Amino acid sequence: MNNGYEIKGCNECLQYIAYGTLPETRDLLSEIKQVWPGQDITIHVGSTEEYEFSHEPCQCCGSMLGGDRHQMFVTQGDVGMKMPKKK
Repeated sequence: MNNGYEIKGCNECLQYIAYGTLPETRDLLSEIKQVWPGQDITIHVGSTEEYEFSHEPCQCCGSMLGGDRHQMFVTQGDVGMKMPKKK
């Protein structure tokens, strides 16, 4: 991975990355780790404005649920919500 790149994330990923709020009905951290296996990455919010309603999978957690997508960035470094390392 170079300096980083832009992705489109779902509402639940936005809530987690921006505010640290995890949904009670699913294991969002495990889903994010499956999309980004073994990578030491940081995901942060670029803008809270919605891109559009989309049926494309969330590029952060892989969810196939349709919904609004939000601008996020994936980088290496200490910006935004640091992903926990595997034990």
